[in-house]
Amino acid sequence: MRSIIVGVTLVFLLIGCTAVNSPVISLEPAHPLVGRIFRADAYQEITSPELIEALASADVIYLGERHDNQQHRHEQLRLVMALLERGLRPQLGMEVFSVETTPLLMRYSQGAGTNYAVKGSPDDILRQQLGWGADYDGPWQRYGSLIQLARKEQLPLFGIDLSKPLRRRITQLGVNELTPLEKNLLYPSVSPDENYRVYMYRVLKRAHCGWGSPEYLGRLYDNWLARNDAMATSITTMAERPSEGPVVVIVGAGHTEFNRGVYERVKIRSPHLNQVNLILQGVQQGKSEPPYYFQAEDVFEQESDREHEIMLFTDGPQGKSDEDLCKEFLRKNHAPKKNSKLIPL
Repeated sequence: MRSIIVGVTLVFLLIGCTAVNSPVISLEPAHPLVGRIFRADAYQEITSPELIEALASADVIYLGERHDNQQHRHEQLRLVMALLERGLRPQLGMEVFSVETTPLLMRYSQGAGTNYAVKGSPDDILRQQLGWGADYDGPWQRYGSLIQLARKEQLPLFGIDLSKPLRRRITQLGVNELTPLEKNLLYPSVSPDENYRVYMYRVLKRAHCGWGSPEYLGRLYDNWLARNDAMATSITTMAERPSEGPVVVIVGAGHTEFNRGVYERVKIRSPHLNQVNLILQGVQQGKSEPPYYFQAEDVFEQESDREHEIMLFTDGPQGKSDEDLCKEFLRKNHAPKKNSKLIPL
């Protein structure tokens, strides 16, 4: 099982790390899967035009990413441009933004309003308003091209996540300990089945390299569910409005694994919406058979369940290895101490 890949990726998703690894030059030979596309059903390979046809007929499209793989940004940009070439007008919902930033994003992408309190180019103004200054430039390096495309084409651009302060409060206290006013900032929720909780506890523990008390994991799970609810509400709200194109969701792939998480919550809210769940999957050297990447999970009842419906293979992330990142995380955050309450995996 590719636990270390999913786990360490989630470390940065959960604790909000924005550091960008320095690129390295790979001496490995070209991987035979890069650029190829497969459906989970019988590992059927499809062509790029067939993929675009499937995306063009959808109401909601998830382009699940690994946050530290810049190749995924390139593929997302290419797919959105392909939809534009089909005459569609995608609405871009992005995990990197909270729902509250949507008015800033819409004003930027729609090109409306010029009476800004700050001076500079539209890009500079947006970055200042988001707090993406010179000392916090990682998000712009990652997502700037997509954001600029939205402005160029005047596409709706909106945030889907909870605010970072609220996410931190949930992780620190748990949902039940929030004040009534803070709870009022959350979105309607439907409890997922017990199998999903068991699975996510495994993932969250792997995300912390095998360390985490049951209480802490419970708070992380509260945070995860609250974020999924916020994303699903944002997505369905935009998908239900009159539009010339689908909602394209730029989100970490963990939020839609096994057609659960955000995907499932959107289905509960708006069962008539046609969703397509695509993952951009970085390859591993020595692993060239598609079934290796389409993992099943023993906690789910359906043996046919796979992590995503469609998989588009890309180069793997560059920079520090997952093992190195895990060692660094443990050293800084969860080094074993005497009488520690942290429980190893």
